[in-house]
Amino acid sequence: MVGLTVPTLAWVALLLAVAGYLLNVRHAPTRAFAIAGAAFALVGIVTAIVGSG
Repeated sequence: MVGLTVPTLAWVALLLAVAGYLLNVRHAPTRAFAIAGAAFALVGIVTAIVGSG
């Protein structure tokens, strides 16, 4: 269960971060949190890929 949930949540987090960034690019706090969220999501995705191999 955890093996499937973590990568799925990472992809959802990445999509939400990108959507938040695109919806409000000029607002600095939104942009900062979107970039940080995307970075954490990418770490989760890479960890899931490396951990499954």
